[in-house]
Amino acid sequence: MTVSPSNQGRLMAITKDPRARDNGFDSFERDEWVKLVPETDRELRFTATRTPVPAPWLRSDPGGRR
Repeated sequence: MTVSPSNQGRLMAITKDPRARDNGFDSFERDEWVKLVPETDRELRFTATRTPVPAPWLRSDPGGRR
């Protein structure tokens, strides 16, 4: 999900997760969902979640060039 400033003191949250519709997001683009949230919303919380991703040079590609 990305969150960026919008107009009139709001934040725009955009995600590609279709489950967002069940949480009040509206269709934005073909595969994106958007929700405008007031900056002063007392229930607004941000949580950073990190997902480990293997380094590209550690993947084995027997036919690839080095």
